[in-house]
Amino acid sequence: MSPPLPLPRYHHYLIDFLVLQKPPRCEADRYVGSMILEPRSLFIMTDRAYETMLHGIAERDSDYIDPAKVFNCRPELENKTIQRGTRISITIRNVAKVSKLNVFEMLKK
Repeated sequence: MSPPLPLPRYHHYLIDFLVLQKPPRCEADRYVGSMILEPRSLFIMTDRAYETMLHGIAERDSDYIDPAKVFNCRPELENKTIQRGTRISITIRNVAKVSKLNVFEMLKK
């Protein structure tokens, strides 16, 4: 079996971080910064960051890499605009059991 080839489907994206506040304020006031998710990268958000910050990827066709806003900006990406492509994302969460509802029994009906 031959090794897998890197697929062109893996592209960069910027993920934005916002402070979770009560009462909610406008998004611009809560914006903390962004992080570039590079091709074939792994991002894990845990502990305090997961509990106190919102995160998301804005809908747009390209990203401007502003070194003042992007936490992990490499020098060769500074002040560049990068076109987006498709990025495949998988989210895994550890959720405590909150219901005794048996989904499999419901599906049988």
